[in-house]
Amino acid sequence: MSELENDVDNKVTDKKTNKKTDKKSKKEESTKMSTPGRTKKSNIGSHLLENVKQLIDLSISRGVFQPTEITDVGNVYNELSDKLKSLMTNDGNQDFNLQLLINLRKIIDVSVSRGAYKGVELSSIGKVYDEYNGNLNILIDDFQFNEKVKTI
Repeated sequence: MSELENDVDNKVTDKKTNKKTDKKSKKEESTKMSTPGRTKKSNIGSHLLENVKQLIDLSISRGVFQPTEITDVGNVYNELSDKLKSLMTNDGNQDFNLQLLINLRKIIDVSVSRGAYKGVELSSIGKVYDEYNGNLNILIDDFQFNEKVKTI
């Protein structure tokens, strides 16, 4: 294929402006407009965090974590408990550290992989996990988007 044919193949006509643009730049433009997480809003509320806390309680009570891990899990659990208490007393305006929320997901992942939950519990746990994970991914996408905007 000649350079001219290649150049013609890589051009598209914008119907609104009737201008020729590169396919690549057109694709980048559409990607910018549909950046993940920009149209969705996260809904990690106290009810969902209470459910996550209960999952961690259950994992700890069933001895899922090794002695070397229990301190770290306890620290995350205590931070979550403190945040939930402050949510109940401070008009619900408490901000959560993104790293805390990510660590909560990791704890649940480890618990599941180590068989912490019984078969009859899996459906309920899956619903909580799916809701939490979906909302956390929205927050992560928003954070990454905001970090990109700061660098521009």
